[in-house]
Amino acid sequence: VSQAVGAQRLLIITDYNGTLINKPITDWGTLHELMKKIGEHSEVVIVSRGNGRIAIEHLGEIPGIAIASDLGANLFKDGKFVPSSDPAPPKQVEMVKKIYARVEQGRSPRTVFEEQHKVPELNQLSTGRKFLYIYIPIYLSEILEAELPSEWNSHVTSDRRDFFLRPETENKGSFVQRYVNAALQAGRPYDYVISIGDGAEDEFMYKVINHMGGLSLMIDHSSEKDRIIKHVLSETFAQFRVGSVNEIRELLEHIANKR
Repeated sequence: VSQAVGAQRLLIITDYNGTLINKPITDWGTLHELMKKIGEHSEVVIVSRGNGRIAIEHLGEIPGIAIASDLGANLFKDGKFVPSSDPAPPKQVEMVKKIYARVEQGRSPRTVFEEQHKVPELNQLSTGRKFLYIYIPIYLSEILEAELPSEWNSHVTSDRRDFFLRPETENKGSFVQRYVNAALQAGRPYDYVISIGDGAEDEFMYKVINHMGGLSLMIDHSSEKDRIIKHVLSETFAQFRVGSVNEIRELLEHIANKR
């Protein structure tokens, strides 16, 4: 923490659902003020596995705060989306379109839909902005895996509503590496980096941050009574476990005040 306080250029990479905000308690007003304070002297990137819409809505206009949606496929910074990853090759784009169309129309015999989970064509497909990641609302986890190239991964979120498709090389860690490298190439390297998360997807960025000599923190929700889904990672690459969202907020406020 003392290294973070003393760093000339500090980067904080953090998850937000379960890390900065803990459902069902969503105190966005307090978080907004905290992020404003941190953004005055540090750079914060909030990495969302989803489209980041809620984080962008509440925090997107704060100077010094960037929101990486779809694990970094899209980056919202300074009031606009900026490129943060290369588009997929045309063949992969067509593959994703076909899989999406088949899933959305319920043609797979292994897919059971709940009507309220169906959505219009996703933003990534309609705008052509990025095709590396795609979410498809489904009910069952076994779907179309035989049609996926071996270098692609797919899984379903814990609430069994979102199907996640991506190249296996793309995750929060690969995004963090690209983001830090871009600053280095621009001649503005970070002196210290902190990563914060609470789930398995965040393990990728812990590994990258540890390799950089930064600080990695994981929130362990096992003791929280109000947490809807309690999970405990018995093994983690994070250097420290933290007990709650409130403790993380207190730590961030301490760093902001000292800086």
